Amino acid sequence: MPVYYVYAIGLTAWVATLVLYIVLFLATFGRRPDRGLLFAFIVGSPFFFKNFLFSIGHFDIYGCTFGLIALLIRTSPVYLVIMTTGCAVLLLMNHLHLLLYIPTITFIVIIRYYILLPTSHGKMLAGIGALAILSAIFLTVLLANSTVPPETLFAYMKTRALDPLGAEFLRIWYWELSVETPQVWAAFPKRALRIPVYFALLALHLPLIVFFKDTVRAIAAQQERMLVLIGLALITAAHPIMWAVIHDQARLVSSWAVCMLLSMHAAMLLPTRPGAAPGNIDSRRINRLFAWSVTFVPRVGIVVPF
Repeated sequence: MPVYYVYAIGLTAWVATLVLYIVLFLATFGRRPDRGLLFAFIVGSPFFFKNFLFSIGHFDIYGCTFGLIALLIRTSPVYLVIMTTGCAVLLLMNHLHLLLYIPTITFIVIIRYYILLPTSHGKMLAGIGALAILSAIFLTVLLANSTVPPETLFAYMKTRALDPLGAEFLRIWYWELSVETPQVWAAFPKRALRIPVYFALLALHLPLIVFFKDTVRAIAAQQERMLVLIGLALITAAHPIMWAVIHDQARLVSSWAVCMLLSMHAAMLLPTRPGAAPGNIDSRRINRLFAWSVTFVPRVGIVVPF
């Protein structure tokens, strides 16, 4: 295939994901004009669409796309089947989705299919079965990998590419954890110097973070609030495992931020206390300054910020 297929497919996925998110935003917050700041913080964030545009070859955006689908489609009797099938496809694309987006999709399914709808022993067994199927697919993908000489793989790749293929691209596809992980830790002292950049970027999102905190605090049932907090903690805990073994820490930080955003939308589906639902991000000057800053900050990056 020619190299432009990568960009054509990736751009199509990017546009489709943007459209899906706009639909979700309107369904969640309505068409009120005072939601402009909230929209700027989310869509203009350097963690979200700007970063996806430069990481289309890493398949992260497909996890986000399916998370949006999980939030938008009707919870019919086949909802769990659709979710399991979609997660299976994500695993076949990239087995890192087990830690990357599948925990967030599971969180969405738990809220929409188990908390907001009547549950039963059959639904519980179906959920356990779905997790077992996905675990089996993950293990199968890992065990199915066969070691071949790099030269053999590169020769095969050149037979499939219509455009010239440089040997430097081979590293992306021929990369074992036993080789990559020591290099990640060797580079960590230097990359750790840029950790404050991530905190600075998160600080620019402070009004959105406060909005999310108010969303969780407004949930009526204490058990559901605890469920949301536990879910957020587990989703967050899955990411340092990846940060410790692969190079693309900046991309993973962005994916974590997107997972938090999808989780916020899921949490907003839960019933709230009367009069306690968060209204909007205040339009005072400091918040407008943060929104403009977030919008003009470029994408975060893949390996290191900027």
